[in-house]
Amino acid sequence: MDLDNKFLDGLVAHIQQVTKIEYDLLSLKEISDPIRSDVINDSPYKYYLKGRDEKHNSVLMISNRNFPDFIDKATIKSKSIRDLVSDSTASVILDVFVTGWYQGLSFAVWPEQEQFSSNKVYNYFQRKTIERNALLWIQSIAKESLKNDLDCMTINTCIKEPIEYILKQNKLSNEVKLIAEKALSNLLNKQWQPVTVAQHCDLWTGNFLKLNSNTIKEKNDYGFVVIDWAGAYIDGIPFFDFIYFCQSNNFSKGKVKKELSKYAQLLNLQIEEVYFYSIIGFGRVGINMEEFPEHRYIEMCERGIKYISDLIE
Repeated sequence: MDLDNKFLDGLVAHIQQVTKIEYDLLSLKEISDPIRSDVINDSPYKYYLKGRDEKHNSVLMISNRNFPDFIDKATIKSKSIRDLVSDSTASVILDVFVTGWYQGLSFAVWPEQEQFSSNKVYNYFQRKTIERNALLWIQSIAKESLKNDLDCMTINTCIKEPIEYILKQNKLSNEVKLIAEKALSNLLNKQWQPVTVAQHCDLWTGNFLKLNSNTIKEKNDYGFVVIDWAGAYIDGIPFFDFIYFCQSNNFSKGKVKKELSKYAQLLNLQIEEVYFYSIIGFGRVGINMEEFPEHRYIEMCERGIKYISDLIE
C-alpha cells in the first residue's frame, strides 16, 4: 500500500472537520484484503476507524492511484439506486457518513457493519438466516426499478451493443453465439421487448454484511446490507444478479428453478428470457472489462450459460 501516515492523518482530520464526528485517531487500522488487492487492480484501500461514539464506528475507503474515481463512482451509483426504490428496499444499500476527494483520490466513510463469521460452520448458518430475505430483497429492488418502454438510445446502448459484442468474440462457443444471434434477431424484429432494472453486477455472498443496528439510521427489516456498488447500473438487466447470487450460495437446482419462476412472474417475464438477458449481462461486462483477463471472461460466459441451460432444459 502506498498511502503514508501524513496522507492518512490529513484525510482523517479533513473528515472530522466536515462531519463534526470525533474519531479515535489511534484506532486507524488497515483492513484491506491483500489477496483481493493483488488480483483486482481497482481495489480501494480500506481502513477501520473507531468513533468516540460507538454509532460512528466507521469503515474508510479510499480509491487507489490507478483508479482515483472508484469510490466516487460507487457512492454516486449507490445513491442513484437508493433514490429509485422504496425506503425499505433502500435501507439495504448503505448510505455514507461523508464522501469526497482528498489530494486527488476519492474517499467515503461508511458506518461499520458486521462481517459473517470466518468459521465455515457458523458462516453457513449465519447466511442461511438471511437467505429468504435476500431473495425477497432481490425481487423487490428489481420490481421497484423495473422500466418498460425503453427509448432508442437505451435499447441501442444497453441492449443491442452488448449482444453485438458477444457476437464478435471468436473464442466463445457456438452455443453462446447462437443465443446471442437469436436475441439480436428477436430484438430487431420486435419479437422481444426488453426491460431494465437496477443491477448490482457483483451480487455474491461476500458483498452481504450483517446489519449493525447501532450504526444504521433507517429502519431495516432484512437483517443485512449490501456493499460494493461501483459496478452497478440503474439501467441494468433482470435475472443477472439473481442467478449470480444463487450460484454463489450453491443453491440446489430445484430451489433455483422455484425461485427463478417467482422472479420471472413478479416482473412479468418469461423464464426463457434469462438466456437473452444473460447474454446482455456478459456483453456489458466485456465492454467494461478494462484489465479483467480475457480467459477468465470467456470462462465466466461459458459457465454462466451452462448453469442456465442445466436449470431450464
